[in-house]
Amino acid sequence: MSVTQKLVTKNFNVENATSFLNSFANNDIDYFVYVGRHIPYSGGDTAIPTPTDSVEDAHYDVYDNMIFAKRLTSSDVMYMIKNNAWVANTVIYDEYSHTDPLLYEKDFYTVVNNSTEYNVYKCLFNNSNAYSTIAPSRVGSAADLEPITTGDDYVWKYMCTITKSNYEKFSSTEYVPLTANSDVISGATNGRIDIIKIVDGGEMYNNYIANASFKTGDIVVGGSGTTYGAPETASSLDNYYQGGVLKITSGAGIEQYRRIVDYSGTTLQKLFTIDRNFTITPAVNDTYQVYPYILVWGDGTETTPAEAMAIVDSASVNSISSIEILNPGAGYRKATAVVGKSPTDVPYTSSSTLIDLPSVISNDVGFKVAELTPIIPPKDGHGSDPYLELGANRICVSAKFNQTENNTISVENDFRQVGIIKNPKFHNVELIYSTGANLVGTFTVGETIKQYKQLKLLGNVSITSGNSYINKTDVGKISNTVTIVSAGVAYVNGVDTISVNNSSTNGTGFAAGLTANATGVITAVTVTNQGSGYSIPPTLTITTSTGSNAVLTAALANPQNTVFRDCFVANDYALVKTTTQNYLTEVSSVPYDDRIIGTTNSSFTATNAEISALDFTAEAIVTAVSVGQLTVSNVSGVFASAGKILGLSSGATSFITTTPQVNDKNAGSFTISSQLTRLVGNFANSSPAFEEDELVEQDTLLNIVQPFGYFHHSELGAGLDDDTLFINNESGIFNISNSVTIIGDNSTGVLDNLITKYKGDFVKDSGEVLYYENLNPITRKDNKSEIIKIILEF
Repeated sequence: MSVTQKLVTKNFNVENATSFLNSFANNDIDYFVYVGRHIPYSGGDTAIPTPTDSVEDAHYDVYDNMIFAKRLTSSDVMYMIKNNAWVANTVIYDEYSHTDPLLYEKDFYTVVNNSTEYNVYKCLFNNSNAYSTIAPSRVGSAADLEPITTGDDYVWKYMCTITKSNYEKFSSTEYVPLTANSDVISGATNGRIDIIKIVDGGEMYNNYIANASFKTGDIVVGGSGTTYGAPETASSLDNYYQGGVLKITSGAGIEQYRRIVDYSGTTLQKLFTIDRNFTITPAVNDTYQVYPYILVWGDGTETTPAEAMAIVDSASVNSISSIEILNPGAGYRKATAVVGKSPTDVPYTSSSTLIDLPSVISNDVGFKVAELTPIIPPKDGHGSDPYLELGANRICVSAKFNQTENNTISVENDFRQVGIIKNPKFHNVELIYSTGANLVGTFTVGETIKQYKQLKLLGNVSITSGNSYINKTDVGKISNTVTIVSAGVAYVNGVDTISVNNSSTNGTGFAAGLTANATGVITAVTVTNQGSGYSIPPTLTITTSTGSNAVLTAALANPQNTVFRDCFVANDYALVKTTTQNYLTEVSSVPYDDRIIGTTNSSFTATNAEISALDFTAEAIVTAVSVGQLTVSNVSGVFASAGKILGLSSGATSFITTTPQVNDKNAGSFTISSQLTRLVGNFANSSPAFEEDELVEQDTLLNIVQPFGYFHHSELGAGLDDDTLFINNESGIFNISNSVTIIGDNSTGVLDNLITKYKGDFVKDSGEVLYYENLNPITRKDNKSEIIKIILEF
């Protein structure tokens, strides 16, 4: 039996989160946060029911109980990571390691509250599992791009900053938002070695000098820039410090380092020989250190060698206590580090030889080799992709319902469910459109209309009735007008002729004749054939035995260069317009830059028509047409005043003249949806008030088809028959009637003379319910708003 072991990587999770977040910039996808369920749970509100994924619970019940919803924008969503808040002397933060399979389950980063902002740092070194006592901080300069060593010897990598406003909008007790820092991303170095982990510090690395200073006579001994005197207390053995590193620790040349390639301990003056001159020559009294040298060996992909020196602890049998990175290098995918062993040349070459630890060190009976592990950063380097590096596989959706949202939703009653819906569609939307010169064609019931941005293309086109070809007008033809640059003299009508040189023009067939006056001056050129296939105009000369000095120039009939293949692909729409007619077609193919083949034939013939590519921003289905007004349903996207619209079946075009309405209310930007059914009539005189959440019913002859719903709130109108009852969980058909009443089951409140009704703004069951959450009841008030935060894990 075959067995497999599988893993869905954290990268896959983060990529899914990224796809969801990026979809908010897609005009084809609409997301809404909704609140719902004003009636108590079936078992009472003391026990919140666990959501289930049944079709009944996760779809039908959601739509029946929906109260209102708000459109989400890209500013309402953000990546989230665990809130590993920095706490002093309480937490041992985990180190990043490329070999740790449980990294994303650990606290390998922290979030520091700097009062005005929150900064995120990745832990690269935790001082051998010590408590963190000093918070990392940044200075706001390029220095922030380098690893930060704090006073507690932790090493941190600054990743990004969370603004206070984003923190307040998206954060929860468990999670905080994450935003990228472009400077950190661009400053990341692929394969850089910032940490070399000490697995075992070894013993008896005696070949070091913890602190020394240059004396008179120690600088550039014998005039050699690579020879320096060693302290009198240095070892008297030759080669003792060979292979080590000499680093300047004070003076003008501080931080410079050179490798020691030879050491003389038996000469009158003990001498270091270094691999190359210092850029800034040390001075007398400048201090320095000598420690074993570490070169990080890679697999050949490294582009810059990483170098370090091993700090020796005299209190611990001269073992390696820490590693100081001298040059982090770049390009490492694999790495090995050994104390003391290095090539004579850095970077390593085929002609290099190895400098090993002096045998007097390595052969000591108490010597023990240190074991080191270089830590390799994520692909492209620390900070190159904070979302992948910190495992941001959660997205927070944050929406605020501001009281009445400009009188579009009610502050009455309560709710106990929130969720996210994708691509719900509005219905009963009224669009008022221009009937003037901007109207071309006639819209029809049942067709799909779209709002579009017209991207008019360079170059006019020609179409033929009954044909699906759209061609650049006069493509390949030469203009009927030939320019007489110089008329010349002594030309003879009927004798002298115009010669056409078609070489390199790709065209043929152009022909023209000349007319000269009595003195032989050319006065006109008549084109008799415009030819075909020309990409550039031909050269014209005159065959004559008497005339001279005439210069004639031909031009392309349509010199504009069309680029249809760059603008269209199959299934795009192309719109060809004249002042009175439209030809709208889906694109079948684009064989040439000057030709489009549509899927339908044109119903008219035109030359010099304009052509446009279309960017659709909203669509709907026409349910009714009257003069200057469309009633539409299944609306997605945002129809807006001044938006251009077209019918996909009729080809009609016009533009919207006023803000659309939904259910006889201003639609604005289709930001808010009220999903309560509105029943408009008259509250009977002396009728008691309806009670929140009670069952309301309309009398009918048959109880089995009796329409009912649950009361949410009511609004009293100022006139006659303009009182409104708001319900949801509607079932059955409420009949428009002045003789049948609507009665509250508990209150016996009465609404009579039902003159009109409006269903919720969304087409019920349109769109997909992506998420829902049952809550304790939240009561709405006219002096408060609700912030809904939903954290989705991918």
